[in-house]
Amino acid sequence: MNKTNIEWVRNSNGSKGYSSNPVKGICPVACSYDSQPYCYSRRLYLRYKWDPTIRLDQGELSCLSRCNNSGHMIFVGSTIDLFHSQVDPDWVRQIIAATKSHPQNIYVALTKCPGNLVLYNFPANWWVGVSITAGERRDIPLHSASIKGKRIVSFEPLLGDCSNVPLNGIDWVIIGGLNPGPVHQVEWIDKLLSNARQLKIPVFIKDNARYPVQIQEWPQ
Repeated sequence: MNKTNIEWVRNSNGSKGYSSNPVKGICPVACSYDSQPYCYSRRLYLRYKWDPTIRLDQGELSCLSRCNNSGHMIFVGSTIDLFHSQVDPDWVRQIIAATKSHPQNIYVALTKCPGNLVLYNFPANWWVGVSITAGERRDIPLHSASIKGKRIVSFEPLLGDCSNVPLNGIDWVIIGGLNPGPVHQVEWIDKLLSNARQLKIPVFIKDNARYPVQIQEWPQ
C-alpha cells in the first residue's frame, strides 16, 4: 500500500490518500482511445516486463488488513479492474473481508464491469463506482448491487458527451481528462456538471480536465 497522487483520493485530514493492489497482473480491460492504449498501468507492465499473470498477492492483502490508522481513503485496485471476469470472485471477497474490521477507513473501487458487482456485498466503508468514458452506456447497474456505502460515477477519461448517463441515486461524480492531452469538449463537462447540480451531487473535476473553474468536492 502506497500514498497516491490521485487527486480525489484524500484522507479525512486532507492529506494524500493511498492505493492498494492486492490483485496483481496486467489489467485485461486494455482501455484504449482511437486504437491507442492509454492505461498507465498496462504501459508499465509492458515496459518493465512485470509478471502479467493475474493473481492474489497475499502480502498486499495482509498489509490492507493491518491498516488500523483512522480516516484513510484507500483506492483498492488502482492498476487492475477487480471486477473483471478474469479476476477470481473469491479473491475480491477476501479483500472485502480484510477491510470490514476497519470501518474508520474508506475503501474506493471503480470498474468498467459493473454487471459483476452483484456478486458481492459491500459494507458501508466501501465506495463503489463505475467508470464511463463515453455516452454509450445509458444505464448504471449500481443500484442492483449490494452497496451500503457511496455510489460513484467516474467519467475519466472523458472521451465523449456523457450527458445521457442517468445520475439518479449517485453520491459522487468524478470527471477527468485523457493524459497527456484531453480530447473532450468543455461543453461536455458543463452538461455533466449541470446534471449533477440539479440532483445535488458533489463533483470532483481533476486538474487534467483543464476546466476553467476548480471544482473539488467530496460526498459527506
